[in-house]
Amino acid sequence: MGSKKRIYKMIGKRIREERKRKGLTQEDLAFKAGVSVNFIGQIERATKKPSIDTLEKISSALGIELKNLFEDVEYSPPEEDLMTKKIINLLRGRSISEKKIIYQMTSFIIKKK
Repeated sequence: MGSKKRIYKMIGKRIREERKRKGLTQEDLAFKAGVSVNFIGQIERATKKPSIDTLEKISSALGIELKNLFEDVEYSPPEEDLMTKKIINLLRGRSISEKKIIYQMTSFIIKKK
C-alpha cells in the first residue's frame, strides 16, 4: 500500500475514533462540518481524499485541533528519497577533499551510463 493511502486511512480512522468518542453519528458530524454524510463515510473509509480545508472543518466540528488528525500518521518517503538520504549520510564527516573525490568519481560513473 502506498504511503499516501496509508496516511488517508489513518486520518479516516482518527476521524471515526474521535467521532465515536464524542458520541456523534456520521450525520451529526456532517452537519456540524458542513459536508455530506456520504463524504464523511468516504473519508473514514479512505475512499475520498479530503482537502486541508475540509479536514479543518471536520476537526473543528469534532472540537479538536487539525494536527490531532495526523497523530500516529507515519509517512514513508519514496525509495529514491531514502537512497538520497543514505548517500548524504555517507558523506557526513568527510573532509572537503574526500567529498571532491567522491563527487568526481560519482560524476564519472553517471556520465559512463
